[in-house]
Amino acid sequence: MSETTSRYRSALSLLIIQQDPTTVRLTRMALDDVRLPKRIHHVSHGEGALAILDDIASGKQAIRVDLVLLDLQLPTLSGEATLAAIKAHPAGIELPVLLMAGVEHTGRYVRSLSAYTVIRTATDAASVAHMSACFQESFTAIMKSMKRFQ
Repeated sequence: MSETTSRYRSALSLLIIQQDPTTVRLTRMALDDVRLPKRIHHVSHGEGALAILDDIASGKQAIRVDLVLLDLQLPTLSGEATLAAIKAHPAGIELPVLLMAGVEHTGRYVRSLSAYTVIRTATDAASVAHMSACFQESFTAIMKSMKRFQ
């Protein structure tokens, strides 16, 4: 077990909000390379994520969500609208959200909607390593700031 992995006794619980199966597969590949204990949950649209937060807030949901990986290109409820709804939700106000985007976006989402950062989505196996490195850096910083992991 690496020093990074052994430092945290509790697993980081991630919620991926992504509709594209290929992107989900590549994201999971990138997450496999992150040297932190983690549990991964997945929904394909923003409404599913908000239903999970509703269940958490009401005590019906047994899972915990520590961090959200949110695709900006979602069907029906857009990624931007999903982010705003998460940040307005009682169970999501303090929840760190990493935005995943297939194209470069400005920092306006981070500043205006309180996202943690924007990470470029892996588009092929060659870009998975870069995504993994971004996840590793972001997750480590987020976990250091969360009381549960101190």
